[in-house]
Amino acid sequence: MRLVLQSQDIVEVFVCLVDIGNVVHLQDYSLHWQYSDGALVQRWDTAPHHPEIANFPSHTHRATGEVEPAATLNWDGFLALLQREILEKDVVDPATS
Repeated sequence: MRLVLQSQDIVEVFVCLVDIGNVVHLQDYSLHWQYSDGALVQRWDTAPHHPEIANFPSHTHRATGEVEPAATLNWDGFLALLQREILEKDVVDPATS
């Protein structure tokens, strides 16, 4: 799924779900957030390329290039983070408008 935010930032969401005993489980994911110019804001994923991370395979890529442990995907937390960041970007300072 690709979301284009009002700021023109792009959020791409990829998930792999599996059916185990008639119960759907999240197996893998990638949440990629970038600015409209293509620069990375942050990405959370389970790609198995950082086995040194404490809670492998869940990790996050920062805009600085750092890779850090990340909690297993929590949709509510991710949506709250997006909302918080969007509101901070879209705040208009009345003194400058």
